Amino acid sequence: MLFFHVGLVSDPPTSGDYASLSSLIIGRFLPAAFCAAVFYRYSIKPQQEDLTAYFERTILWLGGAWIGSLNNYTFSFIPLQRLTPSDLKHQPGAHLALVLVVLLLFTIALGQIWFLRLEGRFPRYLALYSLFGVVLIACVILPSLNLRIHHYILALLLLPGTRMQTRPSLLYQGILVGLFINGTARWGFDSMLQTTSELRQDGPRGTLLPNITTPIAYASNITFEWLRPPIEKGLDGI
Repeated sequence: MLFFHVGLVSDPPTSGDYASLSSLIIGRFLPAAFCAAVFYRYSIKPQQEDLTAYFERTILWLGGAWIGSLNNYTFSFIPLQRLTPSDLKHQPGAHLALVLVVLLLFTIALGQIWFLRLEGRFPRYLALYSLFGVVLIACVILPSLNLRIHHYILALLLLPGTRMQTRPSLLYQGILVGLFINGTARWGFDSMLQTTSELRQDGPRGTLLPNITTPIAYASNITFEWLRPPIEKGLDGI
């Protein structure tokens, strides 16, 4: 229900008409359902199995899932869109927000490590996240490609560390499941390795601006022209 709510109501992807939108969401739902089955088997089921805290499960887990899936509303106040140097430079307050988010995640990680240590599973999870770290470092050093951690990738990376039956883990897991739903329903399964042009999207490219002549305004339209780009600089069009 959350997946289709995000894809059709709260944060739908850009589409020409409702039929095209429905087709797009259904196409994204199938791989998302497969991923959900995997992390349900290894993260959600161990946490929810034999759990009798029905009130906490409803408020924390289900509430967290709604918070995460509606992150275009719940987290819109955070001035972080993409963690690229150019975006951080041009977004007011982005550096402070990034520092605060990192500190919050570090604090949460310390709490989860403590619970894993109490359960005697810390060495296993240390090996797992060390493997994650090696893979991410390998992605960072690849030439001509940039690492981008999307919503759904962040959720898949962090969900294994929330399988403990604790109140904080209920909330964290719900939020991560919601982020996975929002990321896949809104943006699809974008690659975690993207070229610079893909990251830029419609952002400024730093190229020369066209030399536009003075516009001539009429009653029903405005006419303007631009001069031919300088050929000696290798430009042949707009």
